Amino acid sequence: MRILAIHSALVIIAMTCAASFNSPLLATTETYVPPQKYALKVFLDNVPHQQYVKEHIPFINYVRGRKQAQVHILYTSQRTGSRATERTVTFTGQKEFIGVNDTLSCTTRDIDTTDFVRSEIVRIMKLELIRYVSRTPQAQGIDINYLRKAEPAAVADRWDSWVFSISIGKGMSGQESIKSIYFNGSITADRVTEAWKLDFGLWTDYSEERFDTDDLNITSISRSSEFHGLTVRSINDHWSIGGYLLASKSIYYNTDWSVYVAPAVEFNIFPYSESTYRNLRILYKGGYKHNKYDEETIYYETEEDLFLESLSITMDLKRTWGSFSASLEGSHYLHDFERNRLVFYNSVYLRLFEGLYLTLGGSYSRIRDQIELPRRGLSEDEVLLRRKQLATQYYYSYSISFSYRFGSKYSNIVNPRF
Repeated sequence: MRILAIHSALVIIAMTCAASFNSPLLATTETYVPPQKYALKVFLDNVPHQQYVKEHIPFINYVRGRKQAQVHILYTSQRTGSRATERTVTFTGQKEFIGVNDTLSCTTRDIDTTDFVRSEIVRIMKLELIRYVSRTPQAQGIDINYLRKAEPAAVADRWDSWVFSISIGKGMSGQESIKSIYFNGSITADRVTEAWKLDFGLWTDYSEERFDTDDLNITSISRSSEFHGLTVRSINDHWSIGGYLLASKSIYYNTDWSVYVAPAVEFNIFPYSESTYRNLRILYKGGYKHNKYDEETIYYETEEDLFLESLSITMDLKRTWGSFSASLEGSHYLHDFERNRLVFYNSVYLRLFEGLYLTLGGSYSRIRDQIELPRRGLSEDEVLLRRKQLATQYYYSYSISFSYRFGSKYSNIVNPRF
């Protein structure tokens, strides 16, 4: 009996201690975090690696619709002169956070791994989200750490901002009656600073297709080469001047060789510093071209000197409601204004209302300047295999699509299975 009493007493003491440690009044080492339904509501707009983002930023709610969010996060990117990518994340406050806006950016290189790129995106998102989360109940569960690193010593750039690239490729495919082979190669050199933009490149392309059947034996060869050069000098935040150089040869365009040189001037109505979000650029080019043709043209020319000019206007907008891009360019030869071309292009992505998205794209060209066309008629093989440029007075393309998403407004869960 005495042993049983001692055993019962020990059980009662153990249960009392356990209850004491589980009591909210004594659990000072744990922090109470409100339920997830009270977390900040965020809409991700064009943000890449969303599965990774949701896994590494779990203290917010990801909503499906823009109007349901308290914070709208817009991601944009643009190439830099060193063939890197500047990634910009814009935070726009909504509802009780109206007026609380900011923008952060980071730069990644082409040699950076996917894991590094997505971790950088998450890092800058966390930095800014704290600004909003700190005003929500979820702030009780946030802890901030600082990982101090030694600052690297300044290193002189022995390449002086020049970036070079060399590529070469070859491939082939075939079946019983069709065989194809291709070869291409390129060399580029670029240098971009605040004051200058230099871009030079040389590429060549060769492709060959053979069709062998009982009734048909055709060999189709396409060959082209090009050297291009671009030099741009920044004047201020709205004006730039520069020049183009283009030397090329192409079986398709009936040119044994062609050289084009043109100075240019550009005016941006918006500051260049805002180009991530908007720009409205007007570009004028006027230059000289020398063509030497493979075959006599429809104008009985085998070689000629030409002067031409062009004017274009381009607009790009990226906003929380979507994006818009359009350009219009007109050009003509100075010896004959009837030899001209007008090209229009546009692309639109809109959120019409909650969950409904519209994508539009199209282009149209009014063509009156095909001076390179060979005078002889094209063979059936050349037409069907598109080995030579065809005469036309226009070219168009058009696309439209709708998408509608509905259901749960939250999209926090990540399931990588299968």
